[in-house]
Amino acid sequence: MWLSWLLIVAGLLALLVGAELLVRGSAWIAEALGVRKLVVGLTVVAIGTSAPELVVSMIAACQGEVGIVLGNVYGSNIANIALILGVVAALRAIRCDESKLRFETVWLLLASALAFVPFALGSYVRPFGVVLVGLICAFLALLVKRERAGRPPRPIDHTPRPMRAWMVHIGLVLAGLAALVQGGSWLVDGAVEVAKAAGVSSTVIAATIVAIGTSLPELATSVVAARRGHPELAVGNVVGSNIFNVLMVLGVTSSVTPVPVSWAADGMRTTVAMVATVLLAWLLLGPRRIARPVGVTFLIGYAVYLLAEVEGWTLG
Repeated sequence: MWLSWLLIVAGLLALLVGAELLVRGSAWIAEALGVRKLVVGLTVVAIGTSAPELVVSMIAACQGEVGIVLGNVYGSNIANIALILGVVAALRAIRCDESKLRFETVWLLLASALAFVPFALGSYVRPFGVVLVGLICAFLALLVKRERAGRPPRPIDHTPRPMRAWMVHIGLVLAGLAALVQGGSWLVDGAVEVAKAAGVSSTVIAATIVAIGTSLPELATSVVAARRGHPELAVGNVVGSNIFNVLMVLGVTSSVTPVPVSWAADGMRTTVAMVATVLLAWLLLGPRRIARPVGVTFLIGYAVYLLAEVEGWTLG
C-alpha cells in the first residue's frame, strides 16, 4: 500500500517539475522565434498549466481507466474554483474588473454546459472530442486577436541566441515532456492501486487526490499572487485553466479514444462543477468581488464535496 502512495507522491512531483520545465523551455523558444510575450502567456503557459491534467487523462484512457479521466478533469475544475479561489479569497478579498473577464467567463460557461452533451450520447465520442479541440483553437485565436487589438505593437527582439542557450532550452522541453509522461504514469498506477486497496473506485481517487495534485500549479501560482497583492490574477488563472481542462484535455483525450460517461457515476461531480461555475460567473459579472466570507464558504463547500465523493453520493 505504501508503495502505491509513494508512486502517487512521486508522480505529482514529476508532473509539477515537468510542467515547470516545459513552460520555461517553450516560453524561451517561442520568444527566441519572435513570438510576443503576450501570445506566449496566452498559449504556452496556459497549456503548460493544464499539461498535468492532459497527460494523466491520456495515460488513464490508454490504460482503460476511463473513470480517472472525468474524475481528474471535473475534480480539478471544482478544486480550482472552490479550493483555490476559496484559499485566495480567505487570504485577501478578490476584486474583479468585469470588462476584462467577460469574454473568458462566457467561454467558461459554454465549456461547462457542453459537459452535459455526452450524457445524451453515452460517451465523449470522437466527433465530439474533435469539436472540443476546434473550440479551444477558436478560443485561443479570438483571445490572441483581442489582446493584440487592445495593446499597441511592441518591437520584437531579433537578437540571435547562442547555440548553447538553444540546446539548454530544448533540453528543458524534452526533460519536461519526459517528466510529465513518467509522472502521469506513476500517478495513474498509484491511484489505481490505492483505489483497489481501499475498496473505492478509481474515479473517486481521481476526483480527490489526483485532482488536487494536478491543481497544485494553479494553487501555488494563485497563492503567490495573493500574497503579493494581486489576488485578481488567481481568477484569470482559474478561469483559463478550467476552460482548457474541458475543451483541450477532454477534447484531445476523447479524440484519441471515446470516454464513456453515465449519470449515476458522473452526474454528481459534473453538476457540482456547473453550479460552481455559474456561481463564479455571477460573482465576476455581478458583484465583481469575492469577499473573505465567500472564500470561507467555498472552502466549506469543497469539504462537503470531498465527503460526497468519499461517501459515494450520486444524483441517480
